[in-house]
Amino acid sequence: MLQYIDTQKKELCCGCRACEQICHVHAIIMKEDEEGFLYPHLNMNLCTQCGLCEKVCPISEPIPVSSEIANMQVYAAMTRDVELRKKSSSGGLFSEIASVILHVEGGVYGAAFDREFRLKHVGVFSEKELDRLRGSKYLQSDTGTTFSQVRDLLRQGKSVYYTGTPCQIAGLKKFLRREYENLFTSDLACHGVPSQKIFFAYKDYLEHKNVGRISSFNFRDLDGWGPAINIRLERRNKTVVVADSYYLFSPYLYAFLNGYLNRPVCYSCPYARSGRVGDITLADFWGVRRFFPSLDVKKGVSLILVNTEKGRKMLESMNNNLDLMPSCFEDAVLENWNLAHPTVRPPQRDTVYVNLDKYSFEHLAKNEFRCPHKLRIYARRFIVATLDYLHLKELIRQIVRR
Repeated sequence: MLQYIDTQKKELCCGCRACEQICHVHAIIMKEDEEGFLYPHLNMNLCTQCGLCEKVCPISEPIPVSSEIANMQVYAAMTRDVELRKKSSSGGLFSEIASVILHVEGGVYGAAFDREFRLKHVGVFSEKELDRLRGSKYLQSDTGTTFSQVRDLLRQGKSVYYTGTPCQIAGLKKFLRREYENLFTSDLACHGVPSQKIFFAYKDYLEHKNVGRISSFNFRDLDGWGPAINIRLERRNKTVVVADSYYLFSPYLYAFLNGYLNRPVCYSCPYARSGRVGDITLADFWGVRRFFPSLDVKKGVSLILVNTEKGRKMLESMNNNLDLMPSCFEDAVLENWNLAHPTVRPPQRDTVYVNLDKYSFEHLAKNEFRCPHKLRIYARRFIVATLDYLHLKELIRQIVRR
């Protein structure tokens, strides 16, 4: 029986759905808790005590990881396709890998918003559909039945590319219970995941603030490669674009990057470590100018960790499409803390979801998700003077930690 179902220890569940999808008698269903996170619920009348749910859990029994390559290969990377970089949230590596899989009529799985702005993992099978999966999304994606879909495709001999947080990749691998040569995976450098509930509260706040209905949502603006939320808003039969500004001036981004909103397990994540679960790890190469000062990073640079022989072969197959600059893990982790450490749980996490129910997102935005005034003034001057959002991001982190 699953420990976190019995004891309600929510730090033992990442919500990947592996246990639900492996159960042959459908004794497990996922339900949202009061914070909006999914957790498994067990029907003992249906349970046959087979133990499969325990065996596939990526948290109670973390997947052992040992690199197949003696020395991990680390690169700053970007696609040479300038238009593709403009569509991407960093250097376009996800799109290049996806194109390789789509070229052989395979499937690509990643996170996409549905019409109600619920974030779900979906499969796409053409370049035209790939836009849905591009870009960063700062909340947890529901994997739905995608593990079962991937298994069916793999058994048919189809190639599959699956991207997600490290715990989702680990959940998929444990669900499959064997290696597949036609499966390629990328795990992300994950800061932690907020719930769908608080994202909906934020969306309602933006619609009320801007007097309109949101029709599209973009968490990342690559004009300067800085984290800025841009939305398309339907207002009086007109479409307008509204920006929720940069890190310090967006309440959602401020709370997210300070770790206020994460799922409980994120603060003790067993996959925030140097041994990675994906064939290739994808991230933004924050701080890249420190090591490559002449590099043009205006439209984003990917950090990639090549973790397996399969990952190395994939990179070789795309070599003509990429600009690769060799680096090392020690340099990469300097401003990508979550490659080796889980986010530290701040005191604000204890009350943020309680206060969301008690008050409103607007109240949180004004009182808890607001950067100190002096730092806001400093940041505005820094942005105007340098337009260097990469260096600003790390400066802010250092100041906020003091």
